[in-house]
Amino acid sequence: MKVGLIAIARMENSYIKEFCDYYLNLGFDNIIIYDNNRTGEESFDTVLSDYINNNKVLIMNVRDQKKCQMAAYNHAIDTFTDYFDFMAFFDVDEYLTLSNNFDNIKDYLSLPCFSDKDIIHINWRIYGDCGNIRKTEGLLRDRFPFPLPITQTDSYKFSENFHIKSILNTSINKDKTLKFDTQPHTPVILKDTTKVCNNKGNLVFERAYPWNDINYDYAYIKHYKTKSLEEFYRKKMKIGIIDNEDFKITMDNYWSINEKTQEKIDFLSLLEKENQ
Repeated sequence: MKVGLIAIARMENSYIKEFCDYYLNLGFDNIIIYDNNRTGEESFDTVLSDYINNNKVLIMNVRDQKKCQMAAYNHAIDTFTDYFDFMAFFDVDEYLTLSNNFDNIKDYLSLPCFSDKDIIHINWRIYGDCGNIRKTEGLLRDRFPFPLPITQTDSYKFSENFHIKSILNTSINKDKTLKFDTQPHTPVILKDTTKVCNNKGNLVFERAYPWNDINYDYAYIKHYKTKSLEEFYRKKMKIGIIDNEDFKITMDNYWSINEKTQEKIDFLSLLEKENQ
């Protein structure tokens, strides 16, 4: 079995090596990163050269392109389907977490319940700032150890934790008909025979939508949505949503899932003054 990870990333040099370390240690064979930085911005080569030279990480150039996440994902399907048996489509702030029943991704995907499923939906589990105001050294999973309550919601109609990301079973989708369209969470379902399941292999009703009933029994994705206040302000608000730069991220998005304290308000004022 060969398992690949597809990601698109911009301004992620502070986190990209941790991301690659994590997934390669989890048993993924290769990571394909679509570099969506702008001219003059970072280069992933500077922090991933060892992995690139060892053919563990492949960098695809989509620099300066806008609203290209779905196009990048579909390019990956067209280009790498014949190479992998499974392909996961996760962002750099998303960490697949397996239950203690599984030692690695191949142990998990070898479950018989996945052998005839086209798409596996994995629920998010949202993590906020965990009280962190400034960016500090250390791994994300150490800096932000506590998830939000499952009932926590923000500006979406559905609880954030209902959202999913997908693992595509390419071993039974060699015709490459499953493609991403309007959102990056799951491919469009074109056939009635397409089987979509949750993390336990159970067929799901919401087959072509970016959410499912929450279940974390076998696997879930730790989604570090905001990180610290400083990181959110300096990066997240600057670059916006990678597949829709017309949608502006504001502090309202931050406060919707993080506690507003006077210390944070005062630090935000300093950041805003620096930016004037």
